[in-house]
Amino acid sequence: MTRKVISRRITESAIQDARKNEVSEIRDTLIMGFSCMFSRDQTVISFFYRYRSKLEQKRPVVKVGRWPSVSADIAREVVTGWVADIAKGKEPHIERERQRQEIKERQKHQVTFMTLAEFWDGHYREHLLRNKSGSGDLDRLKRDFSTWRDRSLRELKKLDLVAWQIACEKRGLAHSSIKRSWNVLRAMLNYAVEMEVIDRNPLQGARLQRPGAVESEGLPIPVRRRVLHQKEVDGLFRGLQLYTDERKQQRRHSRRKASKQYLPDLDKKTYADHVVPFMLCIYYGGFRPGDIFSLRWEHLENDFTLITKVLDKTAHHGNKVQYFPLSESLTRVLKLWWEDQGLPRKGYVFSSPRFAQGERMLASSAMRKPWLKIKKFGGLPTELDIYSLRHNFASQLVMAGVDLPTVKSLMGHASIETTVKHYAHLRQDHLQEALRRLETERS
Repeated sequence: MTRKVISRRITESAIQDARKNEVSEIRDTLIMGFSCMFSRDQTVISFFYRYRSKLEQKRPVVKVGRWPSVSADIAREVVTGWVADIAKGKEPHIERERQRQEIKERQKHQVTFMTLAEFWDGHYREHLLRNKSGSGDLDRLKRDFSTWRDRSLRELKKLDLVAWQIACEKRGLAHSSIKRSWNVLRAMLNYAVEMEVIDRNPLQGARLQRPGAVESEGLPIPVRRRVLHQKEVDGLFRGLQLYTDERKQQRRHSRRKASKQYLPDLDKKTYADHVVPFMLCIYYGGFRPGDIFSLRWEHLENDFTLITKVLDKTAHHGNKVQYFPLSESLTRVLKLWWEDQGLPRKGYVFSSPRFAQGERMLASSAMRKPWLKIKKFGGLPTELDIYSLRHNFASQLVMAGVDLPTVKSLMGHASIETTVKHYAHLRQDHLQEALRRLETERS
């Protein structure tokens, strides 16, 4: 198989595009020798730096780290630091080998295995502080894993991670914060393996539980899937309208200032921002939030009546494209949003406002605060989550008499068992009607 190599600035969006196009290597256009390599199945992505050694007359390749534990920006910062060190005669591959030898020597004199605190207060501290976010990551380790500080690096178990997540949720930490801390710890353990402090990452393969899916005993909590009551539907649309009104009023107030006249006039647009059309995509289409985050204008076909894309949840099983017809209500929402955005032809449908339009998708936490505000405006139950809109879509289909295989296809379920498990109970009235028809024919 021919290797596909491209040259462009290595960024998070460049990596995502390369994965979709089955690229083997990205060579950075700003720093010579800085590259991002992809495994054949696109599951392992790592950053490397190759340079010409002035001391050994060769071109060593040094691994920076693996994505996404190491982001593109952090990898660039590390390589930039190495470029400066090389100019001073301090070469990264020699320095890394020296660090390994130092750690080996220290291990020879240790009776017990190195603890987390010994590692993060020692060599790992020096490694972290080379990065812009290193100080914050070090504080996060010490704060969120304080109860583990005296634990041996080698003795951590996957059950410890479950107990830790439960403790964090009891403290009221958001799932995004828990996930960030877990990623920082995982990066530290991977670095400990790389430096040969430990033979393997003891938490390799461990994963966090889904948000709200753990309780004090560590057992799954069943998710209640139901149709929204009419009062809740009314409250939802009232909340969406009041949210839009508030955003537009805030923009009017801002534009009164001479220094803010450049801001777009939201009164000329249907939607004040991405929030309302994003929510309506779930309500009218039943899509998972993750698939709305990754939705691109290129996925919309046939005049906004069809979405063609690979579902994020099943993408790791293969690039199977699925087709989702859209209702008239959702088609109308997407067309209005498209017009608000200036009729773009490509890019993310709901992109981050901090970057060029369509360049980068919204952060996964972008809907958290707006959803809380919409629930407050609409008088909705505090425990109602965004996913309830997806469950409502499926429930409405079933209660309208749509057969379960069709519901499965529209919901993007991997198997009919999932559809039957969560929604078949809503068809009891239709089953009773079938029995009544049978009795009538028999008589």
